[in-house]
Amino acid sequence: MSTNIRKMLIMNFVSSIIFIYIGIFVNLYIWQANTSIFEISWFNMVMFLGWGFSFVLGAKLLYHRTIRLLLALSAFGGTAAFVMLTFLTLENRILWIALIGFPVGLMWGFYTVAQNLSVSFSGKGTEIASFFAANNLIASILSMVIPIISASLSAGSGMKARLS
Repeated sequence: MSTNIRKMLIMNFVSSIIFIYIGIFVNLYIWQANTSIFEISWFNMVMFLGWGFSFVLGAKLLYHRTIRLLLALSAFGGTAAFVMLTFLTLENRILWIALIGFPVGLMWGFYTVAQNLSVSFSGKGTEIASFFAANNLIASILSMVIPIISASLSAGSGMKARLS
């Protein structure tokens, strides 16, 4: 793999850790309030709608803009979600959850389209296949390891989720 492709792989490694922690944190935050599987499902459904919307929009934006814009929009989505999570309170919990989930989805969608197209533009032949194989392996490992580490840290620090 070329140096650029290796750098993208490292960037994806770090980004995957961040995205997995965000998913765990927000889902746990929503769960702790009412222990409602509906609320968790609603959050994830709205998040994936935001992901799909931003993926399509991101692909269209690349005809006239740069990948940097997509990465900036991704960062903006994550920032917006945490600002709202911290400061926004609404009586309508379903609306509140949707307002948190959509920017999280925007963050993931814009990042994904930027990453995929960056590799497509930068990679050559088998290099692209090698990148995606390594990236999928890393993502699979992180998807198993990060929740275990998170649970261990939570249990070790005395924080326990309400599971009733």
